[in-house]
Amino acid sequence: LNGAFNGVGSAQTLTSGDARTAAAYQLLAGLAWKVDDRMSVDLTYRYLKTVNAQWATKGSGALQPGSFKADLDDNSVTVGIRYALA
Repeated sequence: LNGAFNGVGSAQTLTSGDARTAAAYQLLAGLAWKVDDRMSVDLTYRYLKTVNAQWATKGSGALQPGSFKADLDDNSVTVGIRYALA
């Protein structure tokens, strides 16, 4: 992750990268509707959670945000089309 900060004197770069791992789990649920013999439309829900994710950052100038720790949650809904070739 790289980003530029403006409005803190001169522009500087923030670098974030860490080789640590965090526990995570996910829940998936979905439905599919048959359109014809070869095509269907599906709707999928995904919940993803990480526990105790940690990462460090380093700024190129005076701004040094330090380390962060968080439990991250993500919810997503996707719609897809499936087509059977055979």
